[in-house]
Amino acid sequence: MCSQRLSSQLSKKELRTYFKNQISEFLKRESVEDLISKLGRQLEFFFKTQKGIWGVFSPLKEEPPILSFLEEKHKQNDLVWVYPKVTDSVQGSMEFYLPESFELSHWGINEPAKGKKMDKSLIQGMLIPGLGFNRGGQRLGRGKGFYDRYLQDFKGTKVGIGFSTQLVDDSFEANSWDVNMDYLITEKEVIKFKK
Repeated sequence: MCSQRLSSQLSKKELRTYFKNQISEFLKRESVEDLISKLGRQLEFFFKTQKGIWGVFSPLKEEPPILSFLEEKHKQNDLVWVYPKVTDSVQGSMEFYLPESFELSHWGINEPAKGKKMDKSLIQGMLIPGLGFNRGGQRLGRGKGFYDRYLQDFKGTKVGIGFSTQLVDDSFEANSWDVNMDYLITEKEVIKFKK
């Protein structure tokens, strides 16, 4: 699969603007129903061999539409979904919960309102949103560091999820706390990154 090349090394702020524009243009061209179907096939392919407890997320409108897949797979006994809840927005910390119910956060994200807090060591893997990804496994988030902080000592599988337009060849400016992905799932492919 061909990915894009950036014209020069951009700052993280410039990259975030670039990827937000790419996503916006992409979503104007693509049918949401087609994206749900294509992404569902890629997720189905990946999760054929997975079991256990997985951290997932409730997508924002500009993030990959994974809810249909999550709802369908929720009926299977071999997979359990846990969802993030911001526990300290100043420190940028979050925890994952097996939800009983959801509430809308001040960021417009569905978070667990009630539920059982899940110990990080019990989570086999995570589906992780991002603004951009590269072929080296780097992920560019929204800049608050919630996932990077949570993933610092996470031993499970880290799976980025995005649209094909969010994938570039170039490396990003990296900080010591940035965490690379093990896989990336887009509507077109599942990529396993070399370690």
